[in-house]
Amino acid sequence: AMGKVLLAHSDARTIGRIARRKLPGYTANTITDGPALRKELDVVADQGHAVDREEITRGLVCVAAPVFGVDGEIAAAISCTISSFDASPDRINELAAMVTRRAADASGQN
Repeated sequence: AMGKVLLAHSDARTIGRIARRKLPGYTANTITDGPALRKELDVVADQGHAVDREEITRGLVCVAAPVFGVDGEIAAAISCTISSFDASPDRINELAAMVTRRAADASGQN
């Protein structure tokens, strides 16, 4: 999820370079297709957070949000990881709200 957040806020050239190549798969849920990745990055940018649903490690779900520097550019990302067993839609929404608030705090937006 942190990688999605960082990439979603990267410049178009960087996104294009990554999305043009075949991406490695780590689990059955890993996004390996460039167009699918671009679509996911649009969702991440629009909603303000990313969710990794067992895309890197089976059994783990991660929610991440961007931290912006004083210049307004992406500086980092913060995340929270939980067991996929506990990752109901309500729990993911709760974590997304928490992580997004903390990221806004770290960005000096609150």
